[in-house]
Amino acid sequence: MIRKKEILKKYRTCIKFIMQTFIVDTLILVNQVLQDSIEDPQFSARTVCHRLKQIIFFEKVYFDKNYKTIWKYLRYRGYTEKDITALKQKCITESQFSFNE
Repeated sequence: MIRKKEILKKYRTCIKFIMQTFIVDTLILVNQVLQDSIEDPQFSARTVCHRLKQIIFFEKVYFDKNYKTIWKYLRYRGYTEKDITALKQKCITESQFSFNE
């Protein structure tokens, strides 16, 4: 008979693997957004920011880490102030564009 603890351990391992994949995919998307055209973006800065918020929540719940903001998380991940400012600006621009459509 499988014990409850063993099942929870397997789920935790699975969840951790899925989240690690999500984090890597999100960081790839951050890089794509940063390199993307401002006039005709192919990647969504708002989607990136939403995904980063989910990562911060997960890391707080599962690993007791508290980055407070996505900008602090990006600094932790090695992004420069220039990158962070560019992402912020792209989020603002994209928000304004989507509301004006």
